[in-house]
Amino acid sequence: MTSAAAGPATARRPAWARRWEHWWQQRHPRSDRLDLTQRNVYILPTGAGWLFAALLLVLLLASINYQLNLGYLLTFGLAGVGLSSMHGTHANLRGLRLLAQAGEPVFAGEMAQLRVTLLDATRPTTSPLRGPARWWWWLRRTRRGRARYGIGLYLPAAQADAPSHPGGAPPAWTWVDVPAGGEVHLQLGQLLRKRGRHRAERVRIETRYPFGLFRAWTVWRPASGWLAWPAPESPAAPLPWSTSPEADTSLPAQGTRQAAQDVAGLRAWRRGDSLTQVHWKKTAQSLAGGGDLVSRDAQGQPPARLQLDWTRTPAPDDERRLARLCAWVLAAEQAGIAYGLQLPGWELPIGLGPAQQREALHHLATWGLLEAAPDGPPGAGDSP
Repeated sequence: MTSAAAGPATARRPAWARRWEHWWQQRHPRSDRLDLTQRNVYILPTGAGWLFAALLLVLLLASINYQLNLGYLLTFGLAGVGLSSMHGTHANLRGLRLLAQAGEPVFAGEMAQLRVTLLDATRPTTSPLRGPARWWWWLRRTRRGRARYGIGLYLPAAQADAPSHPGGAPPAWTWVDVPAGGEVHLQLGQLLRKRGRHRAERVRIETRYPFGLFRAWTVWRPASGWLAWPAPESPAAPLPWSTSPEADTSLPAQGTRQAAQDVAGLRAWRRGDSLTQVHWKKTAQSLAGGGDLVSRDAQGQPPARLQLDWTRTPAPDDERRLARLCAWVLAAEQAGIAYGLQLPGWELPIGLGPAQQREALHHLATWGLLEAAPDGPPGAGDSP
């Protein structure tokens, strides 16, 4: 999510913008845990709140002009309701605790999952007081926490698992209710467009409960992140097993050409293949991963091992080479053929299995990338 050009771009910003950015990052440091207090929860009137204030002003002027005692009563009664609404809206967020945990790595162009837990942390466990004051504290503070309603979480350019609010909120908003003294688990999705390491975007938490006259919100910058593997080449090129030293060179020319077109003795199922040609073991593995049926290739012969070499990857640029190597790693794992991976300056020994695949994809994802640059300035959606 960051690039090498982030540093020069930061240096070109005005001094006041850099100072504002520094203050904002100090105010909201990255953390996978956020306790909402009066220091980090902000509140402002909504459009309905400003209209309500204008109505109170008109009622007050009319009551003063016509000396209406009932008008005064109505005006100050409604003003009390508005002040109570402001306190209730702020208290609806204050006292919440949020925990974040990043999900598993995904391929570039897919949605990564951010697991978020909201819990009511207003109920203390021990009393800081001694003597008679402890019992008064116990009566006030050891009671069950308050329920929270209409808590919205927004992750920019994301789709959340939970349904949208029935009031017509944007699809990326997730609305939940937190029971008194309980907790709620949900998942937010963030699109990872490029390979490499990504940090979670700024999450915005908001509520307008109970009357919608005020909007209380805060900004959360989780420290969790994901690793985006290169998107595999599609359609995948055939495995280069015919160039492996372990390949059988005694095959007829026709058989070698056919084996080069298919995946090491196995290929995708085609219309017209009989049931006897289906490789049921590999088919079960493929279907478990969301793939298709796998058929045997009578003319191909799988090798004992493969060496996936960067220098033997015909592609016009580095990213397409990485995409092809990624597709070959997945194909070799699916075919059950031990393989090694060789990148400029790094080499993975021959192996097979989930650990081998994870290490290969990890190095393909991080190859040639710089470390993450400092965080950028807050976006427009983070300001009130």
